Amino acid sequence: MSLKARAEMGLLATLDQPRVSAATQGPKAKISVPPAETLLAWRNSHEKMVAFRAAEEDRDAVAALNHQPIDPNVRHKELPKLAERAKQKRVDHDSFLKQFELKLTEISDDLEIRVMHASRGVQKATASNDQRIGETFGELNQDLLLVTKDHQYVLDSWDEIHAVCEKRFADIRGFAAELEGIERDR
Repeated sequence: MSLKARAEMGLLATLDQPRVSAATQGPKAKISVPPAETLLAWRNSHEKMVAFRAAEEDRDAVAALNHQPIDPNVRHKELPKLAERAKQKRVDHDSFLKQFELKLTEISDDLEIRVMHASRGVQKATASNDQRIGETFGELNQDLLLVTKDHQYVLDSWDEIHAVCEKRFADIRGFAAELEGIERDR
């Protein structure tokens, strides 16, 4: 016989038995009282649990108040050390902020001086180059001078203009490189 068949047979045999009410089963059982030491241990354990739950409730109440702002008028009336510490923090913060602003002003002034120096240098260089180009073109625009000079003079004049333009371009590239250096140093 299989296990399933045996279980079904056992269930049917149990169901065929007459039912007996629990209320009519013999005499009532006696209630046994545990010893006094056990009762005292249970009471102490219960009181510890009640105290622990009360502490948890206080901790939860404080945690809930943590996200509520404190009224600034009441904030440090009872805690003068905290008030002094907060004041010192404000003073330190303000002094660090002023030092930072002074350093920032010093750096920006230094950068401004360096940029102005570089820009004046390139202005002078381009002005002298432009003057040389203008003088050369002035000579080339004089018809009487050109009649007396040979063709090589004209070619040399154009080579000089080309060399001055290259120098002007190099001065401008140098100015750009100097500005890049200032930017890197900043």
